[in-house]
Amino acid sequence: MAIGLINSAISGMQAAQLGLQTAEHNITNQGTAGYNRQRTVQATNTAMLTGSGFIGQGTHVATVSRMYDSFLSEQVNRAQTTSSQLDSYYSQIVQIDNMLADTSAGLSPALQSFFTGLQSVAANPQALVSRFQSLEDRFSQMYDGVNSQLTTQVATVNSYAQQIAELNQTIVVAQASINQPANDLLDQRDQLVSELNKLIKVSTTTNSDGTFNVFVGTGQQLVVGTQVSTLTAQPSSSDPARYVVALKNASSTQELPESLIAGGSIGGLLQFRSETLDTAANELGRVAVSLALTFNAQYSLGQDLIGQTNNDAAFISEFFTVPSPKVVANSLNPATSPTVTVSYITPPPYDGNFYTNLTSSDYRLDSDGTNLTLTRLSDNVSWSGNAAVIGGIAESQGFSISSSGAYVAGSSYIIQPTKDAARNIGVNSTIAADGRLIAAAAPIRTATGSANTGNAAISAGSVFTGYSTASITPALT
Repeated sequence: MAIGLINSAISGMQAAQLGLQTAEHNITNQGTAGYNRQRTVQATNTAMLTGSGFIGQGTHVATVSRMYDSFLSEQVNRAQTTSSQLDSYYSQIVQIDNMLADTSAGLSPALQSFFTGLQSVAANPQALVSRFQSLEDRFSQMYDGVNSQLTTQVATVNSYAQQIAELNQTIVVAQASINQPANDLLDQRDQLVSELNKLIKVSTTTNSDGTFNVFVGTGQQLVVGTQVSTLTAQPSSSDPARYVVALKNASSTQELPESLIAGGSIGGLLQFRSETLDTAANELGRVAVSLALTFNAQYSLGQDLIGQTNNDAAFISEFFTVPSPKVVANSLNPATSPTVTVSYITPPPYDGNFYTNLTSSDYRLDSDGTNLTLTRLSDNVSWSGNAAVIGGIAESQGFSISSSGAYVAGSSYIIQPTKDAARNIGVNSTIAADGRLIAAAAPIRTATGSANTGNAAISAGSVFTGYSTASITPALT
């Protein structure tokens, strides 16, 4: 009996010792990222059967368990991926706010200075053009920055995915050898999933052997047990200047639509680019092009210091030079696809003032071999029909479309009417070299009517208005 008492006491001491070691482990790891507090779970030893019944044999530590709640962990991951997305979005969008809202370096003061100078014919138009170009260069740097960050963060995603797969293998071996949970390894794997979730929203499932499966998007496999798929940041097939996230497997690489990349800093980068950077850059281009086109239209009605007007061959009718809109053919287009070009509507529409119908959106033109589909990418509004119908729709958006030949089924083009436009507008070099050619004067025409036969009376001068010759010819009085 004494031996039984001693053994029972020893078992209690051993259990207490394991409890102290577990508490020590908790204390020393209180600053370890991803660590979950552990506790010992005690159970009674198998009782000894005697004539008086079952006699207890003390206790033992059945296992060391993690204080872990999968539901709470999932909630934290969801909150963390959203927080990372918003942080990434904010850190990018604040650059645009600071740049455009600047009271000295923004666009508004340059426009105000330009039009104020026009009133005294003393403006330096090159200063306005330079402001447009510098702002566009800054936007271009932001696009490059998004591409660079995508490349870096996707590489980090791949690193985490590989580590998770390796831990999956280690956990299976460790737990199978003693049939007990490998708590520290499980914590390490959970921490990697948490860090991965900060970069891109993921979901997980647990296999019967204790390994994790990790998915991105709408179920695209990133880690399945010990197998890893690789993400890559690469130029888009529709626009090589724009990097996208793609999923690589043994035989192919699949571009993932941006709508599938939600949450995390990668989701925030893509959201910033599509919702804010694209709109801001295109809006800057729209302002630049609309200003240049409408100013040129009104300017062409003037008279330079040499006395030349639009009817004279040497008259320079365009004050600003305006580049053609950008068209990007999809890299996967059939080899026989035609070249598509886009032009601005000139002269622009006139309703008492010149204006344009340009929007701050890119467009996608698709062909099925019979009809075309034009999609405005800012709101996904689309129109379908033959080339003539789509041509009319395009003109209502402020540009015209032409092709070098018949459209081919499966071909696709991205049309960017205003993107990069602010960088490429300029002041006509001939005018810049000779200030006398600036049409700063308004030609005035006077005439007498056939019924006016005495006193040499003539009408008051009429300033030319409108664009066409007919619209600027005043009636004789």
